Amino acid sequence: MLESILQDLRFALRSLRHTPGVTLTVLVTLMLGIGANTILFSVVYEVLLRPLPYPDPGNLVWIGESGNSKRAGYDLVLTSDIADWRAQSRSLAGIAALDLGPETLTFHGESQRIWAVGASESLDRILGVPPAMGRGFLPEELTLGGPKAVLLSDNLFRKRFGGDPAIIGKSIALSGQFYSVAGVLPASFRLPLSASASESPSEIDVILSAPIDPAQSRASGALARIKPGVSFSTMRAELGTILETSKKERQPDRELRVLPLHERMVGKSRLMLMVLWGAVTFVLLVACVNVTNVLLAKSAARSHETAIRVALGARRIRLVRQFLAESLVLAIAGGLAGLLVASVGLRLIVQEGPLVIPRLRDATLGWNVLVFTAVVSVITGILFGIVPALRASYSRPEETLKLCAQTISISGWRRRLHDVLIVSEIALTLALMAGAGLMLKSIWLISSTSAQYAPERVLSMRLETSGKAMRFLDESISHIESVHNVWSAGAFVTLLTEAVVPREFLPFTSSNELMETTLVTPHYFQAAGVRMLAGREFTHQDAEGTPLTAIVNESYVRRYGGVALLGREIRSDAARTGGTKPVAIVGIVSDFRRRPDSDSVPQIYMALAQHFVTASTSVYVRTSDDPLEIAGTVRKIVTRDGAVSVSNIQTLEEEMSTQIAPRRFQTALLTSFAALSLLLALVGIYGVLSYTMGARTHEIGIRMALGGSRAQVVRMVLVGHGKLVFAGLGLGVLGTLSLNRVLSNLIYGVKPTDASTLAAVCLVLGTLALIASYLPARRAAAIDPVVTLRPE
Repeated sequence: MLESILQDLRFALRSLRHTPGVTLTVLVTLMLGIGANTILFSVVYEVLLRPLPYPDPGNLVWIGESGNSKRAGYDLVLTSDIADWRAQSRSLAGIAALDLGPETLTFHGESQRIWAVGASESLDRILGVPPAMGRGFLPEELTLGGPKAVLLSDNLFRKRFGGDPAIIGKSIALSGQFYSVAGVLPASFRLPLSASASESPSEIDVILSAPIDPAQSRASGALARIKPGVSFSTMRAELGTILETSKKERQPDRELRVLPLHERMVGKSRLMLMVLWGAVTFVLLVACVNVTNVLLAKSAARSHETAIRVALGARRIRLVRQFLAESLVLAIAGGLAGLLVASVGLRLIVQEGPLVIPRLRDATLGWNVLVFTAVVSVITGILFGIVPALRASYSRPEETLKLCAQTISISGWRRRLHDVLIVSEIALTLALMAGAGLMLKSIWLISSTSAQYAPERVLSMRLETSGKAMRFLDESISHIESVHNVWSAGAFVTLLTEAVVPREFLPFTSSNELMETTLVTPHYFQAAGVRMLAGREFTHQDAEGTPLTAIVNESYVRRYGGVALLGREIRSDAARTGGTKPVAIVGIVSDFRRRPDSDSVPQIYMALAQHFVTASTSVYVRTSDDPLEIAGTVRKIVTRDGAVSVSNIQTLEEEMSTQIAPRRFQTALLTSFAALSLLLALVGIYGVLSYTMGARTHEIGIRMALGGSRAQVVRMVLVGHGKLVFAGLGLGVLGTLSLNRVLSNLIYGVKPTDASTLAAVCLVLGTLALIASYLPARRAAAIDPVVTLRPE
């Protein structure tokens, strides 16, 4: 058996060496198809399949609540509910309230914006991962009013503090407050959790000791560990029962949300990666169809040889083995070459991919990826080799040998099989191209929407200040507006507040709404590019101690009763003085989306000077020229007081571009896969038609000898292949429409059934496919019938 297998392999290598053009074409096709799948599998394994680096990661859960807050895109939890769960739950081994958000790290006079999570319990006890250096939080550090401590991520420890262990025990300033560095987290520690509806950090830089504060009613969520032996459903039912009991007294519209921590971390990345993996699977299928077509054509050319071997007594099973040996040799060689492609492609994706995809930076070509590539190579070799092997083995020597080798043509069944494969190839390619086209149009619409704000002429920065520094902030903005080329400047703070709208203006029964409220300074709307539609803007008369005023956007007006709201009062708790206060609506502005790929939502603007704010403040500066040219001047103005620090200086265009980076990343990859599929399809159509035209030279020679012209031959070929192309386009359109639900989750501002995009894709693919058919047809029509029919 071993000797027989070795003979098959030697025969396969000899056969492939005799047809170098076919061999090279197949190897390149397989290299690209298998390489693309290897790249995506390495990313999918790291992000979706690899367990979290914690003991018993399946027992870690993320707990949140949703109610009216869901309309604003937030997933919050009441701190009082966390306290109830901690006191009453018998299913949890531990639970910690978490607050996620940006902080400004100040060390040795330099400021840096980082992502932080405040934890009410020591996460090393919940996650089971002790610090790599130093210690965890002490009980007194988790007590309200006690000392504050911080754990640094390994990345921040090495990049910001040079990996110096002496930083442990020292104090660092985070947003104006001093924290003692307790320890450094392990390099493998990951806790990438979404900070808000519009921002998603790739990794957490620091963990702060943040005991539950009764004055703070909401937290970003809760992290908990289930006790061993307790099922997920039992734990969730118990927490729901505790929540139902508390609902009788407060917050009547709350829904419990419990997710495994891994699912929470993955978030929307799962759908994106699954779609991309489906796309590369399509690419591999197109590659397999290509290779199958080429091998079928090659087997037709070798039918005379096969017939002689059968006539001399060769067993059919041996012929199948020899043909499969060729396929497997090609597939394994293509897989090895695909690993080289994957190593380069994965490095590019890891370096250039968006940071919001969790654990993307950890993706490597490990042993599991090598096993995957080997399995895919073998399966691919069998998949594209079995049909040509079976059909070639069923040769009828008594019929084939009646003709000389030069007159053998492709039989009817081979021609029909070629036709089916070409139609399938075109349909798969169209589905990929349509998806890429829809996403490209979506990105174009997002960019067009953003362009109306002229974000390229707006400088954006974040200041760490407080309500006590409001006078300084006003003075700084006045100085900024006096700088040459500056048109206007404004500061803003975004909060999640509870608003009470007059019932007579509501289209529903509940009057309490958790919604996004932005506190702004005068001239903010001009700086952001927001149009005033009715009423007035904020002025310096809207100051502390004056009646509270508000401006609402178009979406708010559409939802809550039209322009009749202008001049009416709502109630809001934005003042943070306990309970809601009356607020008069004095103006209406156009919708403004700081995240360009999000839908417009009802939004309230209030005067920043009327509220005490301790959060970070953002500033927009609109200029008539390149805003980065005045960045240094603006920094000097706002940092002349040592109590204010600046971070994250960039243009608004860069800020918006960062927010849609995952969408651009997915679009770029899908477009690359679609282009690769298109290339493979065109090469396949050209190669197969070249082979079939070579096999039909006898037929074409007879047609031309009987008076047929070259134009008629070309027309005959194009009409026949044109029918296949149109059939493939029709199947591809139907396939695209069947993916309506999946595509609708990936695109923005365009429908999956967008007729213009589908028509454009069909036109491009159909034209290129016909061109690929025309070239072999024209060459076949140029044959000399005398030379072709000479063997007769």
